[in-house]
Amino acid sequence: MTFDVYDRVIDEVRGRATIRWACRLDLTGTRGRRALPPLRWFARLRHGGRVQWHGPDVFHVDTAGRITGKFTCATFRLPLWERGH
Repeated sequence: MTFDVYDRVIDEVRGRATIRWACRLDLTGTRGRRALPPLRWFARLRHGGRVQWHGPDVFHVDTAGRITGKFTCATFRLPLWERGH
């Protein structure tokens, strides 16, 4: 599992940072064997074994640079998978 950040917006005055990310899951090869078999089979049949989903996160930061809040906009029970790269 890897998270790739592909957009960043930083508001230093208000102490906010927003990122958009893709979470990538590779269920092929030896690492994929650790996943539950039904999950692995579904991912391989439907998406070729590599899946990804996207989401944004908003961080609130205090004047000392410590994160005081993290808010994600992922409001799903199961992520909307798509074929990974």
